[in-house]
Amino acid sequence: MWTGITFGCIWPFLTVHMKSLGFTLEEITIINMVIPFTSLLGPPCAGALAAKLGRRRLVLVLCLLLAGISFSALLFVPPIYRQHPRSPTATLTCGPKAGIIHLERCNNRCELKDHNYQLEFKNCIVSCSSDAQPQSQTPIALPPPPEGEIVPPDATIPEQKPEKNDTIPVLAKPILCFNKRPHECHVYNASGTDESVVLYLNHLFLVHSTDKECQYQLRTFTRPRSSDIFEGMQCQLPSKLCHVKCDITETSKPAIMQSPQCIETEGDPFLTFWLYFFIRVIAELFPQSCLALMDAIILNMVHKHKGQYGKQILFGIAAIGIFPPVVGFFSDLFSDPPYHMDYTPAFITFDALLLISAILVVFLDTERTDYMPRLCKNVGKVLKNAELVTLFFVIFILGSQFGFIETFLYLDLQSQGASLFLLGLTLTAGVVPSLPFLFIGDVIVRKCGKANLLITALFVYSLRFTGYAYIPGPWWALLFETLEVFTLNLMWLSTVTYCAQLSPRLLLPTTMGLAIVMHYNAGRGVGTLIGGYAMDKLGTRVAYQGSAILSGCVGLIYFAIYHFHLKEKRTPNQLAMVTMLLGIDKKQMQLVCTVDQ
Repeated sequence: MWTGITFGCIWPFLTVHMKSLGFTLEEITIINMVIPFTSLLGPPCAGALAAKLGRRRLVLVLCLLLAGISFSALLFVPPIYRQHPRSPTATLTCGPKAGIIHLERCNNRCELKDHNYQLEFKNCIVSCSSDAQPQSQTPIALPPPPEGEIVPPDATIPEQKPEKNDTIPVLAKPILCFNKRPHECHVYNASGTDESVVLYLNHLFLVHSTDKECQYQLRTFTRPRSSDIFEGMQCQLPSKLCHVKCDITETSKPAIMQSPQCIETEGDPFLTFWLYFFIRVIAELFPQSCLALMDAIILNMVHKHKGQYGKQILFGIAAIGIFPPVVGFFSDLFSDPPYHMDYTPAFITFDALLLISAILVVFLDTERTDYMPRLCKNVGKVLKNAELVTLFFVIFILGSQFGFIETFLYLDLQSQGASLFLLGLTLTAGVVPSLPFLFIGDVIVRKCGKANLLITALFVYSLRFTGYAYIPGPWWALLFETLEVFTLNLMWLSTVTYCAQLSPRLLLPTTMGLAIVMHYNAGRGVGTLIGGYAMDKLGTRVAYQGSAILSGCVGLIYFAIYHFHLKEKRTPNQLAMVTMLLGIDKKQMQLVCTVDQ
């Protein structure tokens, strides 16, 4: 029970803690994709060490203490501070020869391709250096030409008379010349604030690039509601040291020129990512090792004291639902969302409960187990069973959906304004409804059928993802979290029973090991990868809808395969095996029925 409470304290908060450190969605996806595969090394290494030393209790205590140290080290990873993403700034500078677009460079290359960019030029002003002098040509003795008039592009324009202390020529209005053909200027008068001009750019030419900006020359463009095609832009100026400057806003839908997001970063992203990655990979070796060793100890004690293993698992699952909302509540007290999120209470509680668990383990009675399976040979035998391979595929799909939800649901709820208390409460909402179902789990499996419960799990996943896609607020997620009784707990109980039915007794540990790997490791990792990519490229709602469709389609396919093909091949010996597992001989069932959270 204490072990369940301990690891339940931090599971809901690990992903959102990564977000508070400044990780991007892509970085979170990479880390959570790798972890399920690296954590595979933990249980066999811990089991081999315990078997070699003959001191399982000592190895379990070491794993508990190392888990506390390694997870707590995540608090000391230096954060990255990223400002809210913004579009790159763009400005136009125009002189006597050409108009140049200056585009801020935000970690992107200067590779704008030919496209119909719709740009709005506004806030145009004439900017001159302090030593600018009027041009030597005689100014045109007329006011600025009206918009649309055609004049020679090299014509000069009158300047405003400067004030007594003003030595810089100032224009009443900046004059933009759109060149349709050589020596022809289509005039546009741009004032400082209340006028703007919209252009459709067809061709840009890169003339210069620096670390901070890309400079493009306007080559071909048109104006709205006009068939004229212009081949360049010039500006009439009172001095060679002056130029027209305009702000640019891209009005294309979607924006292309200003689409790269500028994110100003404080800190060292390389150091933060790899330091967190290394610590997290090490830390994740210990939870599954602890649970595997604890299961072995509990099984020995249940056999010795004639207890009920199922109820021990029931207490462990119940414990997982107790502390997360409490820890989330205290974390909210020390946080100032969205500017500062403090997860220290969760890690402190985690360390305290781990220490209590380690002390309690010292007083447990353990026995040595010498059974060492021949893994590779046994795996080959298991994979010769076509029905088992089909079962592993279904478990893999279920695991991918589990990984997607466990990794990204908390991020989605937090983006909708969920508190840490609510994030912890989602775990409780999934656990509490499961308790009565698990108490009579054997009866449910026997009455409904194992494959039917797996098919139900797929359809319920489809329902859950559909609900997550359309909920109006984060609290509504609790309603769909209660369905976890079908997608995880009863599903896993059915999986254990199904594996026991299809596998020979001596190969049952190998079969169960493969089932765990397919769901909690391979499936979870692939689901995290695909889910993260879909959320990044398509958006959260579309990713949820895609997962709902996938679950529903696999459910229909498996329903057809099972009821029209596999079920007809059921032999009397296999049916007797199911009856024995669920009814008379529960010890074999209890040996492998571990609901891995």
